[in-house]
Amino acid sequence: MVRTISIIGLLMSATVFAEEVKLPYLKVGSQVYSNVTVLRANGTDIYFNHSKGLANAKLKYLEPEMQKRFGYDPKDAAETERTRTEDENRFNTAVANAAAARAEGTARAARAAQEEATAEREVPAEAISDTSMLGKTAPALDFEKWVGTKPALEGKFIIATFWSPASVASRKYVSQMNDLQTKWEQNLAVIGVVCSRDADAKAVQEAKPNFACGMDSSLKVSSAFGVTSIPTVVLLDPKGVVLYAGHPAALTPTYLLSLLGKASP
Repeated sequence: MVRTISIIGLLMSATVFAEEVKLPYLKVGSQVYSNVTVLRANGTDIYFNHSKGLANAKLKYLEPEMQKRFGYDPKDAAETERTRTEDENRFNTAVANAAAARAEGTARAARAAQEEATAEREVPAEAISDTSMLGKTAPALDFEKWVGTKPALEGKFIIATFWSPASVASRKYVSQMNDLQTKWEQNLAVIGVVCSRDADAKAVQEAKPNFACGMDSSLKVSSAFGVTSIPTVVLLDPKGVVLYAGHPAALTPTYLLSLLGKASP
């Protein structure tokens, strides 16, 4: 019924009196305030100070004579209250939605950062050993046939991604290779090496690679690269030297950019 007055409440008041209205008392419902000075009033509320401080009250709780004096109209007041409540609800909903959107965006960014950090930590680049291809010239990418147009490779880095349409694990990384091909298309060519004796062009196309794929049904190319499991990716520099060989999860954009050196997307 009665609320402690706030600065916001004072600012929202619509009616300001030329002279402060002084009353010996003001009855609000069952409460009586003495030495009252009315500061402001609008269609729904009255703001005043009294012997014990500041307060505000709803006009509907005043005595009829006071309601008339301060211009109280029940119908107008009810409409004003309804509109005010709707406005407050819309504002609160907007604030809540904005906060939820910010929280979801932060959560997505954190998940993405965690996934990238986990991939780099759990699937490191291949260690250099006597059998490692790192730093060596790669074998030729010589296929019996292509699915898609054979790309121009001169002067470009090459990612050879060894996969099979029948492998759920390797199909998972087709979209990642698509993204890398799109992002670095000026400096990089992705080539799919289809390691399968049974796969056909239709099965390859259904996986929706946006890069050309060479059919390695005899596994000649896979064997030459020493690939023993799929998915595997091998990154070659423009001279055909192996810069990376291993699981595609570790070939994040950040790590790839460090390998490409001065080449930028």
